Amino acid sequence: MQNVSARIRRSWVTTSTQRGGKDEGFQPISVKTKEGIVITGLLRDESDEALWLLESTGKLNEISKKEISKRTSLNISFMPGNFSELLTPPECADLVAWLLSQKQPKANAAKAKEARKE
Repeated sequence: MQNVSARIRRSWVTTSTQRGGKDEGFQPISVKTKEGIVITGLLRDESDEALWLLESTGKLNEISKKEISKRTSLNISFMPGNFSELLTPPECADLVAWLLSQKQPKANAAKAKEARKE
């Protein structure tokens, strides 16, 4: 959830939390490598040579497309679908405010940018 405020608008965050992550960007994909390793996460970037998956733990994985044996879009969301049942309207507003306050640490941003250049 790092750097949310730089990527999206408040109205989109509010709507997405109400819809339980059914909007684009919250459905994870699963990748199986030729070595049999399965990595599941949100697609953060993709090039002709690689893709970057963000795991729910916050770990960003760069995966060479040459190493992928299977790629599957999952029809689920990492975001709970029942925010309206779990949180009161003021709590939802607090959540949106917190998400929008998140900034990507400069060291992580530089590492991610450098990884994409390689």
